[in-house]
Amino acid sequence: MFLSLIAWLTVAIPTSPFCAHLTWRHGLAEAAFLREPQDQQDERQWKAGTYRGITVGKSTAAELLQKWGKPKVIGHWDWDNPKNPKFRLYHFDSEEGLTGGIMVNVEMKTGKVDFIDVAPDELPFSKAVELFGKDYIETWYEFCNCEPGEEAPIFESPDGNLRYIEYRSRGIAMVVNYSGNTKMVTSIQFVDKPIGLKSAKECEKFPECRPKRKNVKPKRS
Repeated sequence: MFLSLIAWLTVAIPTSPFCAHLTWRHGLAEAAFLREPQDQQDERQWKAGTYRGITVGKSTAAELLQKWGKPKVIGHWDWDNPKNPKFRLYHFDSEEGLTGGIMVNVEMKTGKVDFIDVAPDELPFSKAVELFGKDYIETWYEFCNCEPGEEAPIFESPDGNLRYIEYRSRGIAMVVNYSGNTKMVTSIQFVDKPIGLKSAKECEKFPECRPKRKNVKPKRS
């Protein structure tokens, strides 16, 4: 489910009502998420990201509310059942000298934070690299070929059209808009697992993404 959510975020973030915009300022260099202790022993292995004292996959909704206080908005995904949602979205204002907010996705079954998304409005890629470091991995992804109307996961592909800048050992994935003269970061995601599948073959794990078998008439003996 997380893979499809990330794929949805890739195309939906610019217009999502739950993702407030952030404006970059020099004060971002002192942001809390840059001071969190992170394990960088293996840069290609994904580790749980930590943001403002909340660790994805470990911290609960109760801890989130205790540390961050009352959210500005509580909602759910459009495709989710509003009466019995699988996920709950918490929207918070930033407390780091920035105008804007943060979206936190919480899985209702476990009560744990599933991922955290920060959607900057004006954060040049060059500034992001200054803040996060040059030890990133650039990965291209492509959507799985699934049934129309289904939320497709993404998989690593050199021919893909989704480009992510990843700090895997810190659980951070950034979406960068490469159109225009200036590369801009449109999303900073804190996760605890890979944001995509390793290959197109793995798409077949999802029933809605399995190739349709053609009906073959049996030969008469």
